[in-house]
Amino acid sequence: AADGPKLSLVWPPENERRIVTLRVLPRVEPRFPGRNLRQAFASAGFQHGPLDIYHLPDAEGRVILSAAALAQPGTFDPSIMDSQRFSGLNLFSVTPGPLPERETFDELVHAARQLAERLDGKMTDQHGDELTPQRIARLRQSLEGPATARAAGES
Repeated sequence: AADGPKLSLVWPPENERRIVTLRVLPRVEPRFPGRNLRQAFASAGFQHGPLDIYHLPDAEGRVILSAAALAQPGTFDPSIMDSQRFSGLNLFSVTPGPLPERETFDELVHAARQLAERLDGKMTDQHGDELTPQRIARLRQSLEGPATARAAGES
């Protein structure tokens, strides 16, 4: 990871961005051990970087997804996280980004599933509701709606 390209975090202006969030929460234990979390991030290709959170970059180093701790302030310090415990993760993508929205969403679901499996966690939506295949399909469909709805509402 250290030999790869430098992480590039380029988010659109606030009025043009859309943030899609999923959560990974512990299934049994109340918190994830920090060491397990750090190793799960590394295994899934995430790198610690800007904003003191983890990011999943593409081959050029452009950030596709990011992961913050669920509890405030949401940051990670890799030098001490092995001795910490975390109540969960906010995985999120900011679009438009380096990939089309639907591809970004699929990457988000894939990364959440990968981390949940490694950590014996469960995936939920941003409200903490279980992420069923039906809920994933509805979220994926909603990616097409808001921009069109916004444009229609402004005319």
